[in-house]
Amino acid sequence: MKNLTLNVLAIALSASACTSGTDRTKIKDSVTTATEVVSSECYTGVQGGDSASMKLNTSGNGKVTGELVIKYTKNPANTGTLSGEFKGDTLFADYYFTTGESKTKYKNPMAILRKGDRMILGVGEIESYLGKSYFKKGVPIDFEIAKFKLDKGDCK
Repeated sequence: MKNLTLNVLAIALSASACTSGTDRTKIKDSVTTATEVVSSECYTGVQGGDSASMKLNTSGNGKVTGELVIKYTKNPANTGTLSGEFKGDTLFADYYFTTGESKTKYKNPMAILRKGDRMILGVGEIESYLGKSYFKKGVPIDFEIAKFKLDKGDCK
């Protein structure tokens, strides 16, 4: 037991010695750089009388955050934020939003396909389990019947 305690103590001391000479400012700067926004892109699209606008911010670590507003002619608008990351050419994100004047926040999964300067909001079967919504496994996400195809534009 005494040898085990000494071994654990030796490992702890050598681990702290390894980091004692590390410049903590460099570590902090690398973390800050990873989370800083390195690019922003804006997209808009119109389908019939409905419209959507989206702003995506990509950080140094590849995470994507942004805003998505969908305005309907016959229903209240959905206004919210996106948080996710690209897997290949598709952004998989969670969309946190409110509808109209309601204060209730909803969360849905989103799959958004990047095709050149266009982003296409996919349509898929969503199911919930223990309060979390996700795309149903084994059921493909359809980008052909998508309502919104958003074209890249200037951020205002």
